[in-house]
Amino acid sequence: MDKRPSEEQRNRFLAALRRHPPSALRRLRRDPDLYLQLALDAVERADIIDGSRIAAIFADLLRGRQSGDFAQRLFDAIPHGSQYLSGIAVKAGQMVAASIRIRSEETRAAKAAIWNDLAERCAQTGDASAGLRYAARAVRLFRRLVSENRDFHPKLIQALQVLAKRLSDTGDHERAISIAEEAVSRALDSARDVEGLRRYATALDTLANRLSRSGQHRRALIAATKAHAHLSEMDAAGAIQEEGLAASHLGLATIYTNLADYREALPHAQEAWLRLQVLALRNPSQFEAMYFLANDLVIGARSALGNPEADGPVPGDSLAFFQVRAAQDPKAFLHRYVCYLVRQSAILAEEIASDEAMELAIRACDGARRLHELFGDRFAMDEGHIHFHAAVLHRSRGEVQEARASALRALARFEVAGPEVAGAHNSISETKEFLASFQS
Repeated sequence: MDKRPSEEQRNRFLAALRRHPPSALRRLRRDPDLYLQLALDAVERADIIDGSRIAAIFADLLRGRQSGDFAQRLFDAIPHGSQYLSGIAVKAGQMVAASIRIRSEETRAAKAAIWNDLAERCAQTGDASAGLRYAARAVRLFRRLVSENRDFHPKLIQALQVLAKRLSDTGDHERAISIAEEAVSRALDSARDVEGLRRYATALDTLANRLSRSGQHRRALIAATKAHAHLSEMDAAGAIQEEGLAASHLGLATIYTNLADYREALPHAQEAWLRLQVLALRNPSQFEAMYFLANDLVIGARSALGNPEADGPVPGDSLAFFQVRAAQDPKAFLHRYVCYLVRQSAILAEEIASDEAMELAIRACDGARRLHELFGDRFAMDEGHIHFHAAVLHRSRGEVQEARASALRALARFEVAGPEVAGAHNSISETKEFLASFQS
């Protein structure tokens, strides 16, 4: 039964969270069912400073509960991308999945749905291998369900997209693209109404992202443009696609930026920034990171086009946001943070702000080494670009030994990435030419 606090209980609990958190936490421990949603809302709105304390209580409550009912409520209530509670959501979801015994079509579908959600939740905690494992299980179950009942076809399409994302996360881009293409094919076959067209556009967007992550930006652009066209048509016809269009504009801005086509990137980045600003205010945990990525893309495109002072996003907003997130959860945010560091460093270098640019580049190099510790060779190409940028800055300052050392680190990372990775061959050649210039 869903218990709800009275207005007086609600006000007392929230007041205690702000003024005397220990007393509020004691109430939560005594009656978690009553205060569950209030506590979750407080964590997401940052009404308390230390959300990890509530996370610890939820973890303890889960250990002490034999029934899966509380775990199900907690799993359903925690939003995706929650800063403090993503790990708790995974634990709750695992308890729910373990409690489901497959005895019928209904229980098989419930188990597949939990596994599919767990695949996303595990990825948000940085556990790529567990995310892939749950995604593969979900697809296997949904394939079996679809073979017996076509009503589950939309669920299979969704599960295929999740599996494609998890394959990309583990570096298996070829299989990720293949699975994403299957999702597109299946979605196209069933695109007979607004909901079907929405699924098709979403599947195309997933494929575009897989292609882009593998370095196939031209093919990614074709898929992303198709997805955007379908979403725009539906939106114009009155079937509002607010979230889908925001993500679509962001995806196109990212692809055009990867292609160094900043004139095409800028309008999409600006539109994404405007739309995501509204969405992030409504649901920070889901859209805040996307909003700041759009912010960064606008700034980068304007700078590349020679118009960095235009009204709109503020330089440094993304950097400040991800600096805090990277310190709290490096597995989820450190990669984005070091990329922003080196990009801001490049902007400052163009403005002849040598000392500030070098300071950011050194911080980015420190972050790149930390990335290697956390992820091995997953981000080798990005690490190489960061070290090469530092090498160029060192040389411009007459710091020959430091420039050579940074270039050697860049070359090592590019060679680890391997020539089959998009752009690696050119980066290796450029770095070798850079090193050779010291001998001439």
